[in-house]
Amino acid sequence: MILRQSVREVQWPDGTMPENCGVLIYTPYFHRDESNPPHAHSFRPERWLNETEDTDWPMVPFSEGPVICPGRQLVLMMTSAMLSFLLEDRSFTLTSAPHISPQGPLPGTLNNYSLRFTAQDRNSEET
Repeated sequence: MILRQSVREVQWPDGTMPENCGVLIYTPYFHRDESNPPHAHSFRPERWLNETEDTDWPMVPFSEGPVICPGRQLVLMMTSAMLSFLLEDRSFTLTSAPHISPQGPLPGTLNNYSLRFTAQDRNSEET
């Protein structure tokens, strides 16, 4: 989610939003809107390697502009190092519901905190 604050009064069809009003932007609206980013409901990690992936629609996992996350590069580096360590000698199998697959659509609001996996040593010993 992205937090912003209105800098002036804004007229909407159903009312007026005052100046200095707090605004919460739900990022799945951008990331999962099937009419804008290509393959919105597909598991495509490579989309984060391309700034635009053939679209002008924003992908904002760390926000943007003057309020961009100051720890963005550290988060990306640490997450990459952790995943590299985890995957080096192990394979993982998803054991929780929903059962998602790289070939199928992703749920619109996947709760990543509810995912459960079993780890197996590449030498076939379960850990």
